[in-house]
Amino acid sequence: MLTFLRIGVSALALSTFVVAPIVTVVTADQAYAKSDKAGGNGNGGGKGGGNGGGNGGGKGGGNSGKSDSDRGNSGKGGGKSASARSSGGNSSQGNKGGKALGRAIQEDFTSLGRSLKSGIGGLFGGAEKPKETRKAKATAATRTVSVSPKQKAPEVSVRPPASRPGKVKDTLHASALGKLNGALHSSPRAKEAHIANGNYATGKGPVSLAAALAVADYLASDAATARAAYADAVVAAEETLALAEAFSLVENKPTEDEVLAAQAVLDDPEATEEAKAAAQEVLDYPDTTEAQAQIEGQVQPTEEQLAEAQAVIDGGAPSEQDFAIAEQSVAEAEAALLDSARGALSEEEAAALLEAIRAANPDPEAVAAALEEQAAREAEVSDETFEEDDLADGTDDAEEDGEEDAAEGEAVVEEQAASL
Repeated sequence: MLTFLRIGVSALALSTFVVAPIVTVVTADQAYAKSDKAGGNGNGGGKGGGNGGGNGGGKGGGNSGKSDSDRGNSGKGGGKSASARSSGGNSSQGNKGGKALGRAIQEDFTSLGRSLKSGIGGLFGGAEKPKETRKAKATAATRTVSVSPKQKAPEVSVRPPASRPGKVKDTLHASALGKLNGALHSSPRAKEAHIANGNYATGKGPVSLAAALAVADYLASDAATARAAYADAVVAAEETLALAEAFSLVENKPTEDEVLAAQAVLDDPEATEEAKAAAQEVLDYPDTTEAQAQIEGQVQPTEEQLAEAQAVIDGGAPSEQDFAIAEQSVAEAEAALLDSARGALSEEEAAALLEAIRAANPDPEAVAAALEEQAAREAEVSDETFEEDDLADGTDDAEEDGEEDAAEGEAVVEEQAASL
């Protein structure tokens, strides 16, 4: 039964698809002939195949699509190519229309076959769907990415931070120094100025006290250095004088002729005693052998060198009294500074304070230069004072000296007259 049912349905579908094109073919020629321009706006029916019936003045079949599957709505092109113009149509145009019509019928039958195959298949279980060919997913190329290990953060100690020590006000703190801040923090040039103008000797300010300590240290150091170097200086001075004496002894040695003449004087019975004494001195002249060896390769000392050497010998070593005075000056300068400190100080604190002040004082060379400047200023002041005294009494030194010489001359004359 099922078989007959399938045959009947197939025949019914076949008759439907076959009759419709035949009717269209029979009536197409008349429709194109009646209308001046057959309307070509037909809606192609079916899947893929264009089966368009035109409703524009006549029934015009419009299968002018490029292919059955490409265009379903292709009535416009077919209508124009197959239409016959009543006013100006000729036989050649009709033949062209017939060829186009035949080609359209052939395409209709081809499209019909495809439609039947598709439609009947759908009735009995549906058309067999094309198997999808799944393309294997392309395996992406695996990239090897090298990941550098992350740097570890520095380990932080879990111990609590050490507590900050409290601020300790030591001896050198500004609040503990008091007026000695000026002595410690003033510049070396400021202290040099106090030395040059003499304020260090009488001033009571912190800068003057520091300058007085600088001068006392310099003088004490100079005295100690002089005493330590005196022995070497004396030895050098004595060597210079001895070398000069050796040169003089060799240079004043009597010649052979002088020796013979002196001997002749002594042999002469008529020679005076004075002549004999002079001749004897020539014969008694010391031996110069050692002196000659002493001056060998040496340079004879100059008059200036001889004077300096003699000054060292005559001056003698620094006296112990002078050295004691220098040390006492240092102690007094230190005591004056410590008395100006705020509060009592231990021995360690006093030593630290004095060491800091000495470190801030000018160096010995600068102190020596400042003392020389002070001496020059004092000399200028003394000269000005003498000039003021001369102007005050209306005389100068030359006039005073002349008057004194005249008075002395008169006194000598009086004495001579009295003696006569």
